[in-house]
Amino acid sequence: MPSIDQTMFIASVVLLGSMVQSTLGFGFALITVPLLLLFDLSLPEAVTIAIITSIAQRLVFLIRMRNHIPWKKIWIPGIAGMIALPAGILVLGLVSESNRGTIRQVVGSLLLLAIIIKTTIKITPRENLAGYWD
Repeated sequence: MPSIDQTMFIASVVLLGSMVQSTLGFGFALITVPLLLLFDLSLPEAVTIAIITSIAQRLVFLIRMRNHIPWKKIWIPGIAGMIALPAGILVLGLVSESNRGTIRQVVGSLLLLAIIIKTTIKITPRENLAGYWD
C-alpha cells in the first residue's frame, strides 16, 4: 500500500499531466511517465498509472464532445491502436526487465526526441477552426 506522500505525489503528477493535456492537446504521458520514473516507480507501474488516468480523461472528453467527433476519420486509427496494443504490452514486458538506469536513459532520450520534433516541425495554423472551438 503506498504511503500518503506517494499517493499525493502521484496525484500531483497526474494533475500536472492533465493540465498539460487539456492546454496543449497532447503531452499527458510525456509529463507523467518520466516524473513517475523519477519518483522510483517501475516502468510498468508508471505506464499503467498513465494509461488508466489518460483513459479516464479521454472518456470525459469523448462524452462531452461526442457530437463533434469525426467518427469516420478516427475509426481506422482507433482499430490500429487496439491491434498494436498487444505488441506494446509485449515490448513493455521486455523493457521492464532491463536495468532501471537504462530505462531512464531510454525514456529521457525519447522525451528529448519528442521535444526536438515538436520544436522543429512547424504546423501552419488553419484560417477557420471547427465550430466547437468557437
